[in-house]
Amino acid sequence: MAIVPGDLPQTTFTAEPHGERLLVVDDNQDNLDMLARRLKRRGYEITTAQSGPEALAAVARLRYDAIVLDINMPAMSGLDVLRELRRHYSKLELPVLMATARSESDDMVEALSLGANDYVTKPLNFAEVVARLATHLALRREFTAMRGEVASKVRSTDAMVTGTVVDRRYEIECQIGHGGFAVVYRARQLSTGQAVALKVLRARRAMRAGADGIEYTRFRREMQVIGAVKHPAIVRLIDSGSLELEGGWSSFDDETPDGSTQTNAVTEDSSSDHVAPAMLPPTARVPFFVMECLEGETLAQLLERDQKLSLEDTLELFFPIIGGVHALHRRGIVHRDIKPSNVFLHDGDQRRPQPKVLDFGIAKLKSEEAEEQMTVGFVGTPSYMSPEQALGERDIDARCDQYALGVMLYECLCGQRPFTADNYTQVLLLVTAGEFTSLAKLSAEHEQVSGIIEKAMHRERAHRYADLQDFGRALLEVAPESVRARWRGSLDE
Repeated sequence: MAIVPGDLPQTTFTAEPHGERLLVVDDNQDNLDMLARRLKRRGYEITTAQSGPEALAAVARLRYDAIVLDINMPAMSGLDVLRELRRHYSKLELPVLMATARSESDDMVEALSLGANDYVTKPLNFAEVVARLATHLALRREFTAMRGEVASKVRSTDAMVTGTVVDRRYEIECQIGHGGFAVVYRARQLSTGQAVALKVLRARRAMRAGADGIEYTRFRREMQVIGAVKHPAIVRLIDSGSLELEGGWSSFDDETPDGSTQTNAVTEDSSSDHVAPAMLPPTARVPFFVMECLEGETLAQLLERDQKLSLEDTLELFFPIIGGVHALHRRGIVHRDIKPSNVFLHDGDQRRPQPKVLDFGIAKLKSEEAEEQMTVGFVGTPSYMSPEQALGERDIDARCDQYALGVMLYECLCGQRPFTADNYTQVLLLVTAGEFTSLAKLSAEHEQVSGIIEKAMHRERAHRYADLQDFGRALLEVAPESVRARWRGSLDE
């Protein structure tokens, strides 16, 4: 695709981008890069592909709002790609703008007959490309809004299909996580085009216990916590609401007895492997909340790949985590399930990944006394659980989170957990005994930080640090100078 330099003034455009995601396909790398850059400057999110198979693979991975597709490509032509796209998407669901030479009128006719929404001729006039895209994207937005009006109910929250509109505001793109209580979807906020994470309670769980059950309580609690605490290391709440389910019989996938989105916790009685269909009342409503959409991986995934981290890299992650969890504690909230799978390393605009603490379903609020109604025995994950949690004590406080952070710090630096065994029961016995191999014995280079970890993980909570500020200050003293300079003063906020 060749771009004509003399574009029309921007004032000729009446439709502004809404953050839509576009796929640009051309086998010429120079033309592809030029068009992609100019569309990106207009406010669109751009993905590029240099062949037909690459384009179809991109569409299979992610949902796009429109495609600019070159007709003449080797091996698989743009017409072949269009033919395959129209097997799955209508013209309103996925607008396709074909790029063709002025002399190829037969190709134009065939493209339109195969379902192309429009075409532009080469050499491309960028203003014309943007104007035609804006028109078809506006039509798509209207179609999506109308579809939301008509289909305001969904059959099940467990497997919402791509294109489902939730509460007339969010369009589902794909499922990105699931657990026993809830399912998490990547979605698009229709009003802004912003990518978001939409977490919705599983319908069967919601209907089984009702609004006063564990499921609803934990779900509301997580929403309440992330809405109350504003900190860069705490995932950000954007919105909340409820969606209406169609009545009738609904069957659901097998579930794990876990309230989180990624990991198994031993906090609730297990259900049987076979789950009978649940009858949903005609006016059933299921809560959801919307969070910032994170890109990257969990700390657990990083450790699985790299085994262990350097002291510098570990502390660069830990200081913001400590700050975020301390912000929870200042609001009277104890997380109770700090572990690597509940720390997400977001690939944001910063040079380093930004850690975000997740999953507050079993967090303890200071105002909450009836804990026995929320849990069965104890809450948490055995390998990261404090001795007082493992013993089922009721008066759990912020020092259990400090203990879990100590376990995580140990694991990051030596590549193994302090307590490992063949089953949960044996792990719990080791935790309550409080004896583990010192980090200094496993790695002499970490002798200084070893004593800090042992204090944070002391069997008796009275012997741990008074709070996370003290814990962080102790770590700051043994941090490399580059890390110390960056984080000095942050623990006093």
